[in-house]
Amino acid sequence: MGAAQKPAARASHAREESPPSTLSSTPPPISVTRQRRAIEPWKVLELKKDEPPARPIVRTHEKVVPRTSYAGALLSVFFGALGIAVTVAVILRFTHRPLGWALAPRIHALLEGRALLVASAASLGALSLALTFGIVAAYGRPRSFGYLVSAVGMLLVSVAFAFVAFTSGVHDSVGMTRDAVLLVVRALPLVPLGVALRVLRRGWSASADREGLARESILFSAALATSLVFVGLELALGAR
Repeated sequence: MGAAQKPAARASHAREESPPSTLSSTPPPISVTRQRRAIEPWKVLELKKDEPPARPIVRTHEKVVPRTSYAGALLSVFFGALGIAVTVAVILRFTHRPLGWALAPRIHALLEGRALLVASAASLGALSLALTFGIVAAYGRPRSFGYLVSAVGMLLVSVAFAFVAFTSGVHDSVGMTRDAVLLVVRALPLVPLGVALRVLRRGWSASADREGLARESILFSAALATSLVFVGLELALGAR
């Protein structure tokens, strides 16, 4: 009797010490992601919508306006007047002519015998310069009124030479050529006058950006602008 109970006790003890079986008849729970895939599969790929970030507070600051330097402006005027005075003195002493520069006889001499070739080349060259001045006047910052004046002058010169080229060989072309050349010599002074305006403006702007006595840019700009104005005046006087 005791021997029969010992195997039964050993079997029950072994049953208690053995690990529980992992196999179970109950199925594992379905995850939430699987449920969403089964019910609404398109929502799995949706991005999480975050709240819009708060806009930073922008503080308004007062604009700092530089103080106007009247001493600097007077100094620039002084340097500009000095450049103009020195240039005028040199021009009146060495290169000034009371009757101006007469270009009409020289243009007639160039056109004689080869009016078509010379007038065509001069017309194309003047047209290219007019386009160049126009582009620079439109795209330059600040926009230049002086370059626009030069562009108009070169355009008139191009039109006059084109008229000479088209009327070469026509009966009574001598009178029409004379009128066209007169238009050329009257429109040509606009070119140096317009460039002089631009040079003087650039010199003044460069001088205004500097401080103290470092304003030599307006001195040289005024001298160059004065020389260009002199060229324009001499051409205008010679176009009578």
